[in-house]
Amino acid sequence: MYAVDVASGQVQLVRNFTGIADANVDGPTAIADINLDGLIDVVVSNAGGSIYAWTPQTNELIMDWTGNGGAQRPVPFIANVYNDDLADDGLINGSKVNYPEIIALVGTTLTAYNISSASPIFTLATTDTSLAS
Repeated sequence: MYAVDVASGQVQLVRNFTGIADANVDGPTAIADINLDGLIDVVVSNAGGSIYAWTPQTNELIMDWTGNGGAQRPVPFIANVYNDDLADDGLINGSKVNYPEIIALVGTTLTAYNISSASPIFTLATTDTSLAS
C-alpha cells in the first residue's frame, strides 16, 4: 500500500502485506470495511485465483479463499447483496449484521464470499469466458 503525493511526485511504501508467505498477493484490488470494525480492509487476488482480505492498519489477515490454481487474477468487487443477520431471526442479538459480500468471477463461475461463512455464499455458473484464461 503506497502513499502518493501528486504535487511532488513522491511515492512512499506505507504497508506491505506479509500475512501469507509465498502468496504472491499482487493483483486486482477492492477496498471496503468488510468486517465492520471501522477500519478499511483491502481485498486482493493473486495469479492462482485466490482472494485475500486484510486490514492494512493492523496487517491482520481477515479471510482467504484458495483459488483453483489457474493463471487468472479474479477482479473482486464488493456489495451488500444480502441484508444478513447471523442469527437469521430478524434480531441483531449482538452479532454483526450486513457484512458486505466479496464477489468475483473465477473461471466461468461467479462466486460470492462473506466473512460470516467459511464457504461461498453462492456460486453461479456463467457462459462468460472473457476472464477464464
